Amino acid sequence: QASRENCANLVKQVVAMEDTCCWKYEHSTLDAVNPFDWSRPVTLNEAIQDLEKLSESDKKRTLVLYIDKKESPPMSNEQAIGRLKAIIKGREMPPFTLDGTPGDFPPEIAALAFGGGGFKSVGCFWPVFYHLGKTRDLREMLDGIHIGAASGGGWFFSNLIFNREVWKSVSTGMSDDEFLKMYREFFEDTLTALQDTQSPLEEMKEKVLQAILGNSLLESVLNSQGFPLFDRDMLLWINYYLSQPNGWKLLNDTLSTKQSYTPNADLNVTCDLANGILTDVT
Repeated sequence: QASRENCANLVKQVVAMEDTCCWKYEHSTLDAVNPFDWSRPVTLNEAIQDLEKLSESDKKRTLVLYIDKKESPPMSNEQAIGRLKAIIKGREMPPFTLDGTPGDFPPEIAALAFGGGGFKSVGCFWPVFYHLGKTRDLREMLDGIHIGAASGGGWFFSNLIFNREVWKSVSTGMSDDEFLKMYREFFEDTLTALQDTQSPLEEMKEKVLQAILGNSLLESVLNSQGFPLFDRDMLLWINYYLSQPNGWKLLNDTLSTKQSYTPNADLNVTCDLANGILTDVT
């Protein structure tokens, strides 16, 4: 009992620090909390290094991560590394703020168009609706209208209409800090889901994909489709989808998590979806 209490206290101390991580094995008791050194706080990069050093027998154990004062679901060693890399990648993005106003917007609308741009479309349109939600009843504004969505705009459409968390963020008067926290976690979770699908690459295939998706001469083409130049982590997960019989559908499924099969707020809308962005619900 004393050992378990000491472990619990150590967990509380470590998770109080920002950008640190600790672990515990998933046991019925806390006797085997954390296979690493509790005496030092570890950054997320250090956590990855420690996880990569685990013996083969330890890698088969189930881990729970404590990151930024929150406990993760149980996961494998590979999943833990993927989640940490996704969070680091998300935090390397340039800082963003919410400022300005939605601008002129007609009091009544008959239709909306969500433009393309890959998954960036979700990140671009979402804050617009957050701002609109401060001055409008979004359900009243959207119910009964027609929506046109091209390419990545279809991903935003399905999140706006079927993702309960996205709807909550734009329709319940959240503060900017609350919205930005949900916004960041949404994309961190998406990156984590992509990391979980990584598939090993043969040397020749990696060189071919790098020559295409990492080619600086194609940067403007990739940007037009919502993609940056691919780094090695991105090549590993895109290789998974390229190697599957219906990889495009699987990619859509990965990018469309937490969506319900009924519309938010009982909305009734129609939508034309262009360029093949079909999610499970649509």
